[in-house]
Amino acid sequence: MPRLLWRDALLVASFINLGASVLALAVLALDGPALAALALHLLPLPYNFFLLLAVTRAPDRSTVTELVAMLWFVAMLLV
Repeated sequence: MPRLLWRDALLVASFINLGASVLALAVLALDGPALAALALHLLPLPYNFFLLLAVTRAPDRSTVTELVAMLWFVAMLLV
């Protein structure tokens, strides 16, 4: 569980989300299509949802772990 939540979700996936958001902003800054920027921004969403489900369905999860995963998911939707 520590590897799944802390490394995969909070570290790796956060960098993926940050990279996708930076690329989306770069597309907008270069006067690219807004739809392409939106698609780039939302591209990591299925991976984020997969990680959320993996954490919430893990047999050794705790309430705190589920809460952290859900808060992270919501934060990544907004970033």
